[in-house]
Amino acid sequence: MDDSKDKIISVSIEADPGMRKGAYSNFVSLSSNESDCILDFCFLDAQNPDGIMTGVLVSRIIMKNDQLIDLRDAIDRRIIANSNVSGAEDER
Repeated sequence: MDDSKDKIISVSIEADPGMRKGAYSNFVSLSSNESDCILDFCFLDAQNPDGIMTGVLVSRIIMKNDQLIDLRDAIDRRIIANSNVSGAEDER
């Protein structure tokens, strides 16, 4: 029997102050192949007279497709939990 899912693991991650403050993104692009996914988080800041948006890449995340599914599931759980909390507040 594999008890690896029952183990608690502590992780300590260090980051410089610039990375800790995070980055603002108002656009994300997703591309993938059979095994990996690339998430490009961008900040779009202007539109040229010819209609082309300009912006900068603020972060690129490369992850396995299985990890992307785990991330999606975690986001879904968070949204559901937050909607239950905000729903209770709306009834007041």
